[in-house]
Amino acid sequence: KRECFKYRAPYTRGSCDNYKHVKSAVCKKVCQRRKDFDGRCELFQDERGLQLGCLCLSSDCK
Repeated sequence: KRECFKYRAPYTRGSCDNYKHVKSAVCKKVCQRRKDFDGRCELFQDERGLQLGCLCLSSDCK
């Protein structure tokens, strides 16, 4: 069984709407630079507060 891999893609302002776990065309495009990855919008905490970014998930993630 293959493992689930996740990584955070660079935050792109305006690429997501303000909902967690929303499938995003932009995130999908960003994440599909790596084979078999899909993307969704996610909120991340950083030094500037909460930021929307793309969470990339391998096809083995449920």
